[in-house]
Amino acid sequence: MAQQGIESAPRVLAVSDYSALTLGLEAFVCSNRPQLEWAGVLSDKDSLARASEVGANIIVTDLDSPLGRDCVALLGPSNDISIVALAGSATEVQIDAAVIKGLKGVVQKRAPNQVLLKAILAVHRGELWLDRLVTSRILRGLTTGETHPANLPDRLTKKEQVIYNAVINRPGTPSRLIANDLHISEHTLRNHLTAIYSKLGVSGRLELMALAHDETPPTNPDTGPSD
Repeated sequence: MAQQGIESAPRVLAVSDYSALTLGLEAFVCSNRPQLEWAGVLSDKDSLARASEVGANIIVTDLDSPLGRDCVALLGPSNDISIVALAGSATEVQIDAAVIKGLKGVVQKRAPNQVLLKAILAVHRGELWLDRLVTSRILRGLTTGETHPANLPDRLTKKEQVIYNAVINRPGTPSRLIANDLHISEHTLRNHLTAIYSKLGVSGRLELMALAHDETPPTNPDTGPSD
């Protein structure tokens, strides 16, 4: 069964080599305690790998900078940390590439602080914080690209088929809610999704959604997975 309990506040790590930005983020996080906790600042390409050392579970970085884009580029399906990026001059191509890679949230730099707070809290709950235009643009690009072979049921286990259908049929639903409905932990859900992504040749939920547009989803098995 999924564990029930009080969810801890997200621990926010700033990844940037621009001191004005990191000082502003620190002030922002500290002014929003206890909803947020400050984990500190890192400013090198190893920041993603080192985030766990400071107990961070949310990275806020600058998608306009090479360091921010490098940080996102290192994301993989097994990463336990989520990234929210601030964007101002980043191009649509750069934003889309970052989201496909695994970026969970994009906040425009001109947006009020309250928007950034909502984005961080949403991503911490397992949701995506993306502009509708970004989402539709990415899905349109993915569905018009290379198609994947059919026979999805043959490549997924019975448990993975349940997970696949739960995610595809409820786009945008937080992972914790899907896990609760399936009576499994978020950790177990994440493990199943990692296996599904690998088998289907996708890098995350957006690509999985795009794949679903081109394929016939597996038939719902009668029983769901359990830990």
